[in-house]
Amino acid sequence: MITLENVSKRYGAQVALAVTTLTLEAGTTTVVLGASGCGKSTLLRLIVGLITPDSGVVRIKGEILNRENANRLRHDIGYVIQDGGLFPHLSAQDNVTLLARHLRRPERWIADRTAELAALVQLPRSSEPIGKRLDFLLQEIHREFNTIASKSADLEVTNATLEARSEIEKLKEQTQNIE
Repeated sequence: MITLENVSKRYGAQVALAVTTLTLEAGTTTVVLGASGCGKSTLLRLIVGLITPDSGVVRIKGEILNRENANRLRHDIGYVIQDGGLFPHLSAQDNVTLLARHLRRPERWIADRTAELAALVQLPRSSEPIGKRLDFLLQEIHREFNTIASKSADLEVTNATLEARSEIEKLKEQTQNIE
């Protein structure tokens, strides 16, 4: 379980995250949606201990997150880095397994976990560099999430969604036979 209790963050006079109290139950998937500048990235950086709150406390499994335990505690949290966190010269598999390799996880564990994650998101494995097309796809998906967050309950399928779906299908076709 991850708990934020009256957590806030400022940079000078700029409020990056207003006082927030939130509980994320273990074993659940949480998506953070919101307009640009509303504090999504700041919230995630606070949760994984990349920055410290100006007020309040973050707890992971009941333990208060601090500089001394941040590395250990963040390894139990699954999160996706947006935009600049991916290395375009690496394959999707190499990007996904970068931390596991850095932590010297056993090769068998890495292979099994990679296969599990690829199946979860229904993407074939590829040794090809991510390149501009995957970067485009990720940006379109990110834009679509922002669009969904700003619309009412009766959503329309946008051109960006259709383009992203088309790109996913193209990537699947191109990578089916690559191991």
